[in-house]
Amino acid sequence: MKRSLASAAAAMALIGYGGGAMPGAAAQPAPSNVATAQPPAAEEGYRPVEGPHTLNPGEWPAHYPFADRSEAAIAAPEVHSVRYVDAKVRLVEVGYFPGVVGNVHGHPFPSVFAVDAPVPKSTNTMTDPKRNMIAAVGQAPEGAAYPICRAATPQFPHHETNLDTWPHHFLRLEFKRIDGKGLAARWRDWYRYTQVGPDGTRLLYEDDHARLVEVLVRPGETRRVPASAYPAVIAYDIAGTPAPVAKGGHASPPLSAFETLGCATTGPAPVQTTRNTSAVPIHYYRIEFKRIDGDGLKDHWQEWYPWMKVLEDAYERSPNPRNF
Repeated sequence: MKRSLASAAAAMALIGYGGGAMPGAAAQPAPSNVATAQPPAAEEGYRPVEGPHTLNPGEWPAHYPFADRSEAAIAAPEVHSVRYVDAKVRLVEVGYFPGVVGNVHGHPFPSVFAVDAPVPKSTNTMTDPKRNMIAAVGQAPEGAAYPICRAATPQFPHHETNLDTWPHHFLRLEFKRIDGKGLAARWRDWYRYTQVGPDGTRLLYEDDHARLVEVLVRPGETRRVPASAYPAVIAYDIAGTPAPVAKGGHASPPLSAFETLGCATTGPAPVQTTRNTSAVPIHYYRIEFKRIDGDGLKDHWQEWYPWMKVLEDAYERSPNPRNF
């Protein structure tokens, strides 16, 4: 899978990232948007890329000290597919198909992983094992194997090789902006034009496997949320978010460097009514699984994800040039 400067530019345009540090993260002096990244020394074999450094610049773990071109959708598009992006979040579908040697890439922003399938045999080589990623895990709802969630800090460049016969597949919701404590002062600017339905939700993305739903209940509003047949991962970036979790669900513990970022798992949920009596909105995201892949992914991945099989076939004919 050969890539050109044109395709890299297209990938950059698709990302839709803005520069600057993230509200709600630890304060750090941010380099200019035209600054050249000076990445830390990496293990032998990795060739750090240089160039503009606008994607959450600053020191890890709250920030990302690498050039924009090291970002996953640009550096390793063979295994990262952008499904949705706006000013606040980006949904990335990660799919390491069998046999792929993924290129070295990083993740500039904190994120929530939504996992509904086992991890195949693989290797994950980190350029700096001591500063790879800090994560807080929310276990699957009681009586279920999935979904599992993980709230995580920005991730240093790494690369994965799939040594098995089925994909390593999951969804990753990246937070380009952390609302956190800034919500009280800026929610009218951030959510002035957000249109939601009578239940306080809007559908951002949907396919045969999953849905991404945004939930917004402004101060003084009461919203009746209908019953949901789908297990889900709930992702939030505001401390104390009263996200509705069915009995048996589990929330992640606090995450170092991002005290307001977290996630929870829930099974199918009954009808619920939310009354917002506070001075700030209730806001979070639901990654709903219309189908839990589980062990079925091992035998049905080509049927469920034919686009991934196309990528595998193209990779076998012409492996992507390695960047390490």
